[in-house]
Amino acid sequence: MSVPSVRPVRTLPTTTPTGPSRPVTTLATLGDSTAVGLGDPLPGGGRRGFPVLLRDTLGPGTRLLNRATTTTPACSGCRGGCGRRCGPG
Repeated sequence: MSVPSVRPVRTLPTTTPTGPSRPVTTLATLGDSTAVGLGDPLPGGGRRGFPVLLRDTLGPGTRLLNRATTTTPACSGCRGGCGRRCGPG
């Protein structure tokens, strides 16, 4: 036995692009640790973050301006060993 939905099912309008497509030439990103790439380490060191993946998906001619920062500028996740208050405690 099926129970009818309380709300009626509604479809969202869809749009189809008209005219010529325009390539993305510049991708600007702002944000925090997610955009910086904390939690997304690269095998050879460093971090990637979603902006690099999005840029690569948009195509070879896309320039990335990633202005994201961590809470503490220049903090590499040292867990408090640098003398700043970026680690626990």
